Amino acid sequence: WALAVSGQTAALDPELVLQLWPEDLKPKTRTWVAENVHSAKLKRGQLAFRKVSGQPHDLYAGFEFSEANVSFSRSLPPVEDGFGHAELQGNRFVVTADRGHLSAPQGGRVDITGTTFVIPDVTVKPAQGQVNLRAGGSVTAALSLLNQPPLALMDKAGRPVDLATGRVQARGRLTMPLKKQLPAEQVTFDVEAALLDLSSDKLVPGRLLSADRMELSAVNDRLVIAGKGRIGTVPFDAVYEDQLTPEHRGKSQVYGDVELSQRFLDEFDIALPKGTVKGAGQGRFVLDLQKDQPPRFEVSSDLAGLGLRVPQLAWSLSQGRTGSLSASGTLGSPAKVDSITL
Repeated sequence: WALAVSGQTAALDPELVLQLWPEDLKPKTRTWVAENVHSAKLKRGQLAFRKVSGQPHDLYAGFEFSEANVSFSRSLPPVEDGFGHAELQGNRFVVTADRGHLSAPQGGRVDITGTTFVIPDVTVKPAQGQVNLRAGGSVTAALSLLNQPPLALMDKAGRPVDLATGRVQARGRLTMPLKKQLPAEQVTFDVEAALLDLSSDKLVPGRLLSADRMELSAVNDRLVIAGKGRIGTVPFDAVYEDQLTPEHRGKSQVYGDVELSQRFLDEFDIALPKGTVKGAGQGRFVLDLQKDQPPRFEVSSDLAGLGLRVPQLAWSLSQGRTGSLSASGTLGSPAKVDSITL
């Protein structure tokens, strides 16, 4: 026997699709559609089934959808007002969102245009799901979604989802088995994002951090934010790093370079006699952050570009010379300097 069946339709009723779909034909995919496609308008349906004696059958089914409300993860809000297309080719099932959004628990909508949901092999039990993410929205909304179970990214970091304001453009991949009771360790994710017009008074408590653009990277055990910005009025180029492991919960670190100048002294309430500092240099700093405690800092510099003058000691350092400066303490109001060496 050789069998070839082809069909197409201009419009489809989702309920009729399930009525015509035999329960023993790709039952996992059929169940997924029945449980997760809450509402949709379907059109341009296509079906192709081929079977040659002695060979496995070959199946293709596809359709376009609009005004769809679809869940792609049990822990995340459904896609709303979705437009796109879906296809089952052999054992591979793919849904692509040409338009759509999620309503985050906090921070408003997240646009997911370009996101795809893939089941690489619908015959595997339990099936593995892949979300190839493309997302844009507010920073709060994005962090709010990443904090939903089982990821709980911000809870692991010991940080609030409203950590910062601004916009985010993200891409990445989430991989997980499709089952009801899903342990966090079975979800893997790798997300890269651009943070735009960023502002936060919670990353470094008591100080306003702002940046036109920073880069975010998040994987299962680490969150990193890097780029140039300002603490108050002081420029910096730094990295924020958080180890997302139980033993590091609530602890993080910021390190990088910061401008050393009179405005640095003014910003951190470090009172030195007028005229002590001239020009600007670069300092290497490390901030250790721990929840509910003042940040501890260490800073060092070779003083290049920085002029110093202490008339009481008849001592000065010109901007053309170098030296050595190190200091440590805690940031508060005002900052507390435990030690300084010059």
